[in-house]
Amino acid sequence: MTASILVLIAGLYPPAERVQSPPSLVAITHVSVIDTTSGRVQADQSIVIKDGRIVEPGERPDAALPLDADVVDGTGKFLIPGLWDMHSHIAAANRAGAKEYLDLYLANGITGVREMHAFFPDLIFGLRKDIETGKLTGPRIVAAGAMIDGPKPSAGGAVVAADANQGRTAVRSLKKRGADFIKVHSKLPREVVFGSSGRGEKTRTVCCRSCARSRECR
Repeated sequence: MTASILVLIAGLYPPAERVQSPPSLVAITHVSVIDTTSGRVQADQSIVIKDGRIVEPGERPDAALPLDADVVDGTGKFLIPGLWDMHSHIAAANRAGAKEYLDLYLANGITGVREMHAFFPDLIFGLRKDIETGKLTGPRIVAAGAMIDGPKPSAGGAVVAADANQGRTAVRSLKKRGADFIKVHSKLPREVVFGSSGRGEKTRTVCCRSCARSRECR
């Protein structure tokens, strides 16, 4: 479990371009932790986070906390696992508009997003890199870049593939640009779906099917 999945962490640093890195050692004290497995609330807990990872959860007196930790008093607050938006479209406008989404995500406890289709793939890949390198505050991003669709695509910015060869070329291109997975859409011909899936396996890229009007949607 990493510090990125803690909702309370989102409130420690202001949303915007970062000017400095967060402290390497953080202790959240006297906080009520919600166990999402059992549904129980564990009161008066202390969580120690080092270099972005939870290292010491549980009850402990203040005197036992690391002396060099940046202490956050969680009295009267609750700590839950961070939330994920599993179907997002952040890169639908410009960078400024996308940054507003990132700020809103963190403010509402969403610490991970899956970008299912970016109208501007280079924008989402750039945002992902800036967050990973600490230049920008935002949730963890996994992204498809642009989705692959058949002729007359359902959305702007889609990569069009009319046959299996075009599908494989599209997969190679998206993988090279930095796609974490491949999204194929409902207008893609059957042979292109299977052709693209095969190429995805060879490049260790997961294929995600989106077929909003199909009963086979999974």
